[in-house]
Amino acid sequence: GLLSALTRLPFNDTNEKVRDKVSSVYRNMALSLHTRVALAKRPDFLTALTALANSTSTSTVKNMLSTIVSLASDPDSSLLMVFHGEGILIEILRRSIGHEEDVTVRKRAV
Repeated sequence: GLLSALTRLPFNDTNEKVRDKVSSVYRNMALSLHTRVALAKRPDFLTALTALANSTSTSTVKNMLSTIVSLASDPDSSLLMVFHGEGILIEILRRSIGHEEDVTVRKRAV
């Protein structure tokens, strides 16, 4: 379906504008209380988030971090996220706090 197609885009399209738009869609979907747990239960969605972490666009990275924060705010999804991919999402947050130059990105990672 549509979500499956959206989760493939970060891997199939290297155009930063497309990746930025996809990250915005992810962020908006994660804002909904009704979709948070469903998204966190999809390993392909969580893996797609990790693909956005290496973006050269600060906007894309901010959206990716906002998505992680929104998903993690739900107790039912936070554990799924911690253990996904041997903790890769936690590693992305840690890396963003320590190495990112943009102050807003570091704040979102905290």
